[in-house]
Amino acid sequence: PDQSTENMLLLDCRVNPGNSGGPLCDTHGYVIGMVTAKSANSLGVDSYGMAIPADRLALFLQENLPEFAATDQPAPDELAWDAVDRLVSPAVLTILKLK
Repeated sequence: PDQSTENMLLLDCRVNPGNSGGPLCDTHGYVIGMVTAKSANSLGVDSYGMAIPADRLALFLQENLPEFAATDQPAPDELAWDAVDRLVSPAVLTILKLK
């Protein structure tokens, strides 16, 4: 770790190419961070991922998008991961690089 990774969330799940910038969600569907990096050793094997915590994201949005307002909503019951995916996917923008 170095100063650029201070106060980041350390993930023990696989981070695939293209996941960066995507939401990291809990089992209630809340965004708890934004996936930003992964490690790889010389063999190309992932060992961990990193995410920016949601409170830092909210602060960035409030400072740079004055019209942004975070909302506090009651937590839904714990959801299965496919339900979290259905809840979050409509709010995720997929960017394709065309040649």
